[in-house]
Amino acid sequence: DMMLDTIRYLNRCGIWGIKLQLLHVLKGTDLAADYLAGRFRTLELDEYLSLLSDCIAALSPKTVIHRVTGDGPKKLLIAPEWSANKRNVLNLLHRYLKQNSIRQGQCYESGTFDSLQIDCALYVGQGHFSPDHSPDQ
Repeated sequence: DMMLDTIRYLNRCGIWGIKLQLLHVLKGTDLAADYLAGRFRTLELDEYLSLLSDCIAALSPKTVIHRVTGDGPKKLLIAPEWSANKRNVLNLLHRYLKQNSIRQGQCYESGTFDSLQIDCALYVGQGHFSPDHSPDQ
């Protein structure tokens, strides 16, 4: 929910571009110590793809997406291990968006996000959205 709240806020701000980035846990950091102690977990690939798709659907179609993933230095990366293969992540995201008929901005409307649009974002994440039910058509 915090990620979608951030997208809604950025839509209201009228930003021109965005970089969406996942959390990397790298060796030798305080974050690594917390991760190894079990204080938090990183997202699984399927969770990240679903969340990212929700964000893309909620994001204004006028906003340029500069990045949808990143890759920490492989020698330092502790988690998530799946992020080490950036090309695979990008290919899987492309497939996920296509299979679920998700496109940027399909749940966006004039910088607002009423309950209908929130439901839309939830349905997109569950793969229940079809383009002929898009709020902007």
